[in-house]
Amino acid sequence: MAYRAKYGPLSMQIRSEWYAAHQMFHLNTINGGKAELEDFLVFSGSPGEEEEASFDDVLGYLQANTTSGQE
Repeated sequence: MAYRAKYGPLSMQIRSEWYAAHQMFHLNTINGGKAELEDFLVFSGSPGEEEEASFDDVLGYLQANTTSGQE
């Protein structure tokens, strides 16, 4: 978690959006804009808002998928 807090998200799609949003935010700030970083994160919101799945959540999801196909 410390790595993600320091360097950003691990997903390449989210990481690309995150870097582009930071660039646009800095350009906006340099030119006197008052927008927040979240205004430029169109798809994912801020990186800290990602919901973590617990081991039990993942195991339950996998068990539900394997039992639903057996009839």
